[in-house]
Amino acid sequence: MLGFLFWVSACVPSLKNGKAQETVSISEEQLQIILATKAPEIYPQNSAIEYFSKRLAERDNSDMLALNGLVENYRARFAAYNQKEDLDKALQYLEELRKKYPSHAGVNAY
Repeated sequence: MLGFLFWVSACVPSLKNGKAQETVSISEEQLQIILATKAPEIYPQNSAIEYFSKRLAERDNSDMLALNGLVENYRARFAAYNQKEDLDKALQYLEELRKKYPSHAGVNAY
């Protein structure tokens, strides 16, 4: 998906002062590489998510640091790969964080 967006942005002419600018040309080989690019099987945040999930389970789902870590890592993974499941998980843990720690200033900063 990211490769496709890169390709589209390279092929769509940019406007400057209301006039189209020169487009960037991409070879057939480059296009094939871009279209073949897909999200990695193992996301960089996986180890952090596993760590915070385990920590949260060990502490009966009442660890503010673990909940915050899960929100941040799922949010970062969503920003990097645009997977709806990651956004849903980030929102789920954020809601849990707000329920357990409603008066904490850092929680309300989200």
